[in-house]
Amino acid sequence: MDTHDVSDVPEYLRYLQAQKQNLKNAQAAKGRPASSQKSKDEILMQFMFRQMMKTKAPASPMNIRSSFLPPAYPPCVSPFSKLKKVMIKSLCLETHHRERYLLLRTVTQTDTMTAVMAIVEDEDGSVLMLQLYNQEQELSGAQSLREGTVLVVKEPYVKVMADGDHGIRVDHLSDVWFIPEFDDLVPLSWRKRVTQADENASTWKAKGSERFDQGEHRSAIQCVERVEDVLRVSKLSEKALFRKAQALYQLRRFKESCETHAILAEKFPDNTMAAHEYARASARLMEQDSGKYEFRKMILEAKKRQPPRIDRGTYIGPVTVKQTQSHGRGLFTTEAVKAGDLLFCEKAFAHAFH
Repeated sequence: MDTHDVSDVPEYLRYLQAQKQNLKNAQAAKGRPASSQKSKDEILMQFMFRQMMKTKAPASPMNIRSSFLPPAYPPCVSPFSKLKKVMIKSLCLETHHRERYLLLRTVTQTDTMTAVMAIVEDEDGSVLMLQLYNQEQELSGAQSLREGTVLVVKEPYVKVMADGDHGIRVDHLSDVWFIPEFDDLVPLSWRKRVTQADENASTWKAKGSERFDQGEHRSAIQCVERVEDVLRVSKLSEKALFRKAQALYQLRRFKESCETHAILAEKFPDNTMAAHEYARASARLMEQDSGKYEFRKMILEAKKRQPPRIDRGTYIGPVTVKQTQSHGRGLFTTEAVKAGDLLFCEKAFAHAFH
């Protein structure tokens, strides 16, 4: 990463001072209504104009991307059945709305800077910016969230953004839940008109294959699940089951992938490719559950790859994250361990390789 000393550039000093003032203003706004003073059309036009200008403006290494980091906060741990729905108009700034959830729909395509961003609306038609931080790679693309995607934000946190506008910030993967378009949670007014062709299993299978080929594994699974609703599992095609198992694997949901492979193996025992993928998913599941890795083979495999990325499951052993009395959060063992015991094994969030 390159760094530049801009201490003697007045523009950057003014920018830093303005951001400090914005942060003070944000902290002073805690508890105030989160609804934006701008109209829905103004918010949409501003978002689309920003996207248009970003595509036209030449890239510069001196551009600044900024974001106010909130104090560390825990994710929602309450069952969804215990949460109560809330509307945007009832939210307060700089506040975590515990035991509540928002049901939202994206009304724009996404933009990506320090977060995956889109304008969302609730059932009342109120709109705000949604910012998804620390999300998985599938959400990092420019078209990662299709317009019309329905989602739930658990225990929403509304902040004052760096530009002074209001936005819903999500930092934890588990605090956002993407809802299939045919789910009962989706309001009738948000549902697409369902024709007889839409209810055809072949149509949903084709959609699932298309989404899988585009790398949209979550959406691909939803399409296959729709096929299951239409046909029942016993009548699912060989290809649909295989696509579902692969998509679940890519999402690191190895247990569900193995369960789908088991159905596939029972109904289509001659599918050698599926048998190979079943073995691969089973190996990942064993690693995830037991923490047993063949480290020597992993080292040899990594030496043959450029960059040395290898496919293995994540193991979380006898450890947990807890709050300490004086030093923030820490990692603690949950049982007696001895030297040489494997506590956890996980890939880095990011890496650089030369």
